[in-house]
Amino acid sequence: MKSLTLAENLVQYLRVGIITGELRPGQKLNEMALASSLDVSSAPLREAFRVLENENLVESVARKGRCVSKVSIKDCHELYETRMMMESFAVDLLQSRNIRDLSQADSSLTLTKNLHMPTGPDPNGKFEYVKAIFDFHFKLVESAGNSQLNRLYNSIFSKLARYQYMYMYAYDPEIVSNYTEEHQQILDLIRNGNYARVKEVLGAHIAKFVQLIDERIKQIDQGNGTPEKLPQSQTGREARIFSWPLK
Repeated sequence: MKSLTLAENLVQYLRVGIITGELRPGQKLNEMALASSLDVSSAPLREAFRVLENENLVESVARKGRCVSKVSIKDCHELYETRMMMESFAVDLLQSRNIRDLSQADSSLTLTKNLHMPTGPDPNGKFEYVKAIFDFHFKLVESAGNSQLNRLYNSIFSKLARYQYMYMYAYDPEIVSNYTEEHQQILDLIRNGNYARVKEVLGAHIAKFVQLIDERIKQIDQGNGTPEKLPQSQTGREARIFSWPLK
């Protein structure tokens, strides 16, 4: 297995913190304070920030510096419209190539059926759970055999994971069980060659969770579900969000 560079470790550390809400939307990322807290130099931290800016998890704000990107209903809708467009096109490719056996998606679904949602304080475990549940959709798109589509789809994963996390850890875990049941329905429809129905189920599947995310964002905006604030020392140093360095 390839060893990660320091910058790559920092990317993953901050990415998980942002996706799981340990770093709040709009929170200022003080480069010097973070570098001191994590005992790293500024160079790899700046490199990590650049990667996260490309993933739209971090943004540069005039006269404020770098901040965690904010979430909004508008942003969520645009993101999920883009996701739906990509997945629908993947289904069209499956149909045009008469692909019905999605063994990788099937394997991914089998794994997620045996997963249990982490309830402890470990953000890494929660991130890996969200990633595992979402892997079915990655495999669905990959099965279409279009490398450009795969790259585009992968490029929006971090933002998708951030919104996915909002409902997965804000609502009844049974919702995730329904998620896997719908994944199974999609696979069965593809095996039967009912591609038009696949797109209908996908559309309803995605729309349902967009509605849940909308509700969650409204709660946050109204102050009725704001992610727990990070503790700050009197020196203003950024708090450690979880175990560092990453193992």
